[in-house]
Amino acid sequence: MVTVPAPTAQRPFAAERSGVAEPAPVAERSVAEVDPMSTLIGSQAERYQQMVVECLAMEGAREAAVFDVATGTLLAGAARETHFDTARAASGSAALVRETLATLAAVGIAELPKDVLISFTEHFHIVGSVQDDQSVYAFIGVDKAATTYALTRLRFAQIRAHGS
Repeated sequence: MVTVPAPTAQRPFAAERSGVAEPAPVAERSVAEVDPMSTLIGSQAERYQQMVVECLAMEGAREAAVFDVATGTLLAGAARETHFDTARAASGSAALVRETLATLAAVGIAELPKDVLISFTEHFHIVGSVQDDQSVYAFIGVDKAATTYALTRLRFAQIRAHGS
């Protein structure tokens, strides 16, 4: 069995904000535990990639990704702009989802969110679960000038629910 170091328990990017990196504890784990992509069967990986392709075909789409929410691992992703790091965006989106779910639980809300909107001046991102699987999420980034939130949200929900 191939082993890799376990990820740190600290929040993503915390070391970057503080300027001080804490040493990561090392524990042996199988590749499948660390990299969910290693356990994806062909049809599942192809389905995630197809979801990304369909998202990027939407009017105004800039970037899209499918990720494992527990680890922040990118399962499929692409962007129209070469400087956009979909792996980092997936990791940050996973942290956002985990914190949102923890906050909802802390205030006694049992209902799960359909999606999460992050709005910027020129674009917005939508994050939501793939089908009813709370372990796999997707996000899409869209140019505000090219479409509306309502149309994007509807089509993105269809893609996440059915993969087409």
